[in-house]
Order: sequence, then structure tokens, then C-alpha cells
Amino acid sequence: MKKPVAVSIVYTGTPKLGTSITLQVSPSVAAPGLPLSITGSIGGVSSNPTFVDILYNSANNGWERLASVPVKQNGGFTYTWQAETPGNYYLKASWPGDSNHSPASQTVTVKVLDSSNPIDASSDVVTQFLKTIITQVENFTPLSPLISLAATMMTLGLILTTSLIPAGPPIIGHLMGSLLVGFIIIFPASTIIVLLNAVRTHRGPSLLWLTPLLGLWLSTFALVLLQPENGLLQPLTVASQPILLLTTALLFPLMATFQLVKLVEN
Repeated sequence: MKKPVAVSIVYTGTPKLGTSITLQVSPSVAAPGLPLSITGSIGGVSSNPTFVDILYNSANNGWERLASVPVKQNGGFTYTWQAETPGNYYLKASWPGDSNHSPASQTVTVKVLDSSNPIDASSDVVTQFLKTIITQVENFTPLSPLISLAATMMTLGLILTTSLIPAGPPIIGHLMGSLLVGFIIIFPASTIIVLLNAVRTHRGPSLLWLTPLLGLWLSTFALVLLQPENGLLQPLTVASQPILLLTTALLFPLMATFQLVKLVEN
């Protein structure tokens, strides 16, 4: 019977050092063609890597390399990219490592919205309200350009809010979009109408005329802000969000219109 043979294995190599990558993309919600700023840094490396690979993946079609981005002396890197089609994208920064350091990668997500359909993937009550309105009037030819413009403004409001307040609730983006709609569509039309009426009647508008609209805006804003989870006010909170959008698009442009007409009169 053969005696067992003892075998010892000695690893004489040096373990590779761990590395890490941080990665951010701004804005995280964008429109087609809007520049996306991709920034990050690589750490845990004794000597700075020369390049970091930036890759993207859309609809599980596999990773495609966008560019090899040079790494600065402080380990940071930047890259600007434009997504041309709506959809959900994954962006990844990857470094293959070297003889002394382990590979590292980091992945983030970005959503590119369809500018003709604001917040297409969201499911909040405001979005459903907007979708319903757009569906009802999209076949009414005279209003189609205005609806398309309003939808674009709502999307732009979300994008701006995401850039300025990354963790902000969607309602802030909706409100900003409503203001854009109001001042781009409502303000010019209301200014012409109110100014012509002031010339005809020789009497300027009074901000007191807007008191009911202001009261409605304040009450709906309070309900949305407080967000009661139960009780009698809870159904009102859900219903108040679309009303808050409409009154925002009307109230502030009309206030600006009234002030402008007063200045013209004086």
C-alpha cells in the first residue's frame, strides 16, 4: 500500500489591491438630445489609470462602449453624452485593473423621456390626469400644437427640477412645468385680451378679481403639501393635485398680466 504524499502549495504573489469607482449622471431624467453630464472618480489606485471606459446598455441589448475617457491627476473623469431616443439607459464606468490593482466598475441609470408624452412611465395621479387630457384632445386638430407644446413644457419642468433638486418629489416638477405652460401659452394671450378690454372700458384690471382663483390655489396647495393619509381629506388630496396644476398655470400668469397692464396704464 502506497503511503500518502503530503503536498504544500505556497502562494508567493502579492494580492491585488482593491479599487472603487464612483459614478454620477446629471440630469437623471432627460429629454432626447439633452446633454447628459457623466462624472466620476476612481479610488484606491496608487498610480492614476490612464483611461476609464464609459459604456451604455438600453433594453437589455448588451453593453456598448461610448468612449475611453482620460482620468485626471486627482482620479476624476468627465464625459458628455446625448441619448437620441426615449427609454431607460444603464451607464457604466469600468476600469480593467492592472498588475497591482483589481478591476472596478460602477453602474447608474438614466431615463430619457418622450417629450410628446410627459412622465410616460410614472403612475401618479397627476400623470394619469395629464394622459387623459392629452388622449381626449390629441385628435382635435386646432388644439394639437398647443397640447404638444404643453406636454413638452411639462417634461422640461421635470427635467429642470431633477437637475436642481435630484431627490425632489414629482409634484415640484409638475408645478414648474405648469408655470412654463402658463407663461408661454396663457400669459401672451391673457395680456392681449386684458389690455384690449382695458382700452375699451377705460378701466384697468384689479387683482381682487383673482381672489377666488388664489383661494382655490392656496387650498389645493395646502392639501398637496400636508398629504393627509386618512380621514375625510384624503380623497380631496388626490383630486386637488390636477386642480393645483391648472390653477398654477392660470393664477401666476394672470397676476403678471394684471401688473403689466397697470404699468402700461401708468
